[in-house]
Amino acid sequence: MELRHLGDSGLVVSVVGLGGNNLGRPGTAAESQAGARALVGAALDTGISLFDVADVYGAPRGRSEELLGAALSGRRDQAVIATKFGVDMHGGNGPDFGARGSRRYVKLAAEASLRRLDTDWIDLYQVHRLDPTTPLEETLAGLDDLVRAGTIRYAGLCNLAGPTRRRLAGPHRRVGPAGRRAEPVLPAGTGLRAGDPAGLPAFRAEPAAVLPAGQRVADRQVPARRRRASK
Repeated sequence: MELRHLGDSGLVVSVVGLGGNNLGRPGTAAESQAGARALVGAALDTGISLFDVADVYGAPRGRSEELLGAALSGRRDQAVIATKFGVDMHGGNGPDFGARGSRRYVKLAAEASLRRLDTDWIDLYQVHRLDPTTPLEETLAGLDDLVRAGTIRYAGLCNLAGPTRRRLAGPHRRVGPAGRRAEPVLPAGTGLRAGDPAGLPAFRAEPAAVLPAGQRVADRQVPARRRRASK
């Protein structure tokens, strides 16, 4: 299986990834633990390393993460787990008070995903849907906290509408621990490098981006009012 870097990050994944929205979905072959284990095991044996789920996937919500975690038992080091947060979990991650992009909720959601996945870390943790009530800066700060704590290794954004991608592309820069400004995370004019199957194999044509681990995102010029990103 061919391996590639995910976007411009150092995260290396298989060129083919397994989407997990059918794990735990009624009426599918992967609804049961036995079915999920067989599917995930076959994927690993084929050389697939990237497994993409979300806290909201499965019935009940969160079941997809539970099934994936159990299916990876004993083989966790062979897998890159990508999961997401930001869609209403109906209390499954704890109370969100309608602010699912808040620094508080980002931490709660990640801890809940870790428990369901039965893992000590998440390789790629993504904002599934932007929270229109919380500044993006706060959400990114919460993700930065998780990277620095070792809870997640990379942070990402997905399902961003074109205008939002363009607003984010130019002004974002990363700075080191001492606050020194470094190179742009996302080259101006390129958007968020998504919709490119070669760069983001597991996410079909959905807009997404990977933010470098261990770096703060600064110099943001995001308007206070934003449209909710399309699903």
